[in-house]
Amino acid sequence: MKLLKKLAATALFLVSGLGFASSASAELITNGDFETGNTNGWINSDNFVSGNLSGFQAFGANALYFGCKTQLCSTFQTIATTADARYIFSFDYGNGGGTNAFFARFNGLDVFHTLNDGSTRFGFTHQSLTVFATGAFTEVEFVGFNNPSYQALDNVSVIENTGTVPEPGSIVLLLAGLAGLGFMKRRSV
Repeated sequence: MKLLKKLAATALFLVSGLGFASSASAELITNGDFETGNTNGWINSDNFVSGNLSGFQAFGANALYFGCKTQLCSTFQTIATTADARYIFSFDYGNGGGTNAFFARFNGLDVFHTLNDGSTRFGFTHQSLTVFATGAFTEVEFVGFNNPSYQALDNVSVIENTGTVPEPGSIVLLLAGLAGLGFMKRRSV
């Protein structure tokens, strides 16, 4: 009977741990929330017009705004990645209306774009995308223009998606074992 109680306690401990399994990943983007009030960590195209947008940020005190009116301009940074690894690329985007285009690129590929969308000045749109790296370094880039207004960017983040999900077969096997323990307990009573 003691053995059965120990097995049941061990099984309960293991099952409870499944719900809490997680892994922390380091943020790969520098100054992704633009709380420094500048574009430190980012490389801007020659025609990039930017500034601090206060009062309309998604979170915190600052966001990046850029107002490239006649042609596309960009800001980017290169981050260290692992080839074939999966990442979560997220950001908050807003614009002031007008004729506009906005592209988010990961490793040179457009992973998000919008053309001539309506004004989101009083609310940002959150994007969260699963992307894959192809090498040791990956460029994260935002490209856009807006005439006659601006575009805004905040909370840029790239983290490695290292979360693991238990195989369905493992869960079934665990549940079958617990059912067997319950049956043995019932039979012994």
